Parts: sequence; structure tokens; C-alpha cells
Amino acid sequence: MSDPKDYEEQELLQRIAEGDNRALQILHGKTARPLHSMAMKILSNSAEAEEVIQDVFVLVWKNAHKFNFQKAKVFTWMAVMMKNRCIDRIRSKKRRLPLYEIDEYTEKSIPEPDDRTAADHLTQKEKAKIIFDAVKLLPDPQREVIELVFNSGMTHVEVSKHLGISIGTAKSRIRYAYQRLRENLGSNPTLMNEC
Repeated sequence: MSDPKDYEEQELLQRIAEGDNRALQILHGKTARPLHSMAMKILSNSAEAEEVIQDVFVLVWKNAHKFNFQKAKVFTWMAVMMKNRCIDRIRSKKRRLPLYEIDEYTEKSIPEPDDRTAADHLTQKEKAKIIFDAVKLLPDPQREVIELVFNSGMTHVEVSKHLGISIGTAKSRIRYAYQRLRENLGSNPTLMNEC
């Protein structure tokens, strides 16, 4: 790790492992803002993002002595904890993520506006039905992974474990499913960009 920032974060984490409160404050000052921005992209709620960041720093305090500097950078380790906490929070609230609100690469939820009209709801229900019908047309392996991702909220790794396939195979099936969905929805211009 040749980046001075990485070295500084390693040093702070070593001090935290020894019980240095000031080192935790310094690390918080350096990393809380970017972690909060990342959490906001996933949760779209500032209060929830702040709670997640607090949880991450509690975990840093408790687990600093377990961190392996040879496996990852300190910020990467913290970002993974933040992402996992965000996912846990979403799952604990049992949010249903409609297919057309999922970003292909980040699988994040986009909150619905509060001032929608009944016509807006109907339009979203119609879109959801069209997309649901398109998912039913997918070959079984592709349909199965898409349903696990969207209905069960599984990650690529969880899909691969659940189905007993490699991560690469899971990612390929998901990617091909997205391509097929785009092809199936291509005749509907309002939905082409929804998947």
C-alpha cells in the first residue's frame, strides 16, 4: 500500500485497536462523509444513512484488532461493512423493490415520491405487470436468478450459493436476463430504460 492515505488509515486503525478514542475521531473525520454519501445512494434517507455510519464506527471500534491489513484497505473494509448494514436495514424493513426501480449494477432502491396521484400509481402498476410478464418469458435459469435478485433481495454471491453455481455463472445469467428483458421490452419505448 504505497498511498500515504492508506498508511495513515492503517496507523489510525492500529491505534483504535489499542483503545485510542482520538484515533477513532480522526478516522471518523476522514471517512464519515464519503461513507455517508455511499449510504445515501443505497438508502435515500439521511437519518438512516447516519445511523448506518454510526453502526460502522461501532464495528470499527469493536473489531479494529481483527482487521487484516494484507487483505484490504481500511476504507474498503469500512465500505463493505456500510453496504452490508444498508442491505440489512432494507431487508429488515421488508421493502419490496419493484423491478423497474433497480439499478443493474448497484441494486439500490429508489424511493417513490410522496405526492403521486392515483394515475401515477396505476401507471406504475401497469409497468410492473408488463415487466412481470416479460420476466415470465425468460428461460428458466435466467428467470430464476432475476427472481432471486428482485424478490428475495439476494446478491450475486448469495444467488451463486443458493443455486450451487459459480459467481461468474450467476453474474452471466443475471446479465443475460437483463439483455433479454431489454429485448422483450424494446417494443415499449416507455419501458426500454426501466430495466
